[in-house]
Amino acid sequence: MKKIVICSSPRCGTHLLLTSLASHSLAKSAGEVLNPEDGYSDFKLSRDRSIHIRQHNLFKLLVLSRSLPDFGKYNGFGFRVFMFRRDVEAQIDSWQRACATGRWTAQEPVSNRLKPVIPRAEMRRQIGIADDLFLRSSDLVISYEELVENWDDSIMTILDRAGWPIECLSMALQKMG
Repeated sequence: MKKIVICSSPRCGTHLLLTSLASHSLAKSAGEVLNPEDGYSDFKLSRDRSIHIRQHNLFKLLVLSRSLPDFGKYNGFGFRVFMFRRDVEAQIDSWQRACATGRWTAQEPVSNRLKPVIPRAEMRRQIGIADDLFLRSSDLVISYEELVENWDDSIMTILDRAGWPIECLSMALQKMG
């Protein structure tokens, strides 16, 4: 059974997939690692510095340009699922809305987690960097749209290819739009 690492640029449905896979009976989710907003890197988790990566088998890895030097530490680490959005403009719209409102998931109320809205050109550049980086090193590439349209097949493929026992996992969160 390999560790599953979900890789992406922001707003590609990684939280939906991570939360759903975390409901697997054998999952030990670390959540998002290498979150540059939290200032943590190396092999520490973004929410709890005392937990070490080796204790977990499910991760979400978002690479923004300022965290690229740390990304090399994760090459060859686990079964890598690269997620992307076919509709890049919808991804950018969602990213800008999330920054402006502080609402990062459908269930989360608007909060004070506001972040500066990044210009669209910079978002496109960061999406391109993540695409280039992850496409080369991923074991499975899946679009957000394909994941949602073919949920059961997509989940089964991920679990099977990572060597996890097959379980029926429902979609954990509503999509943000």
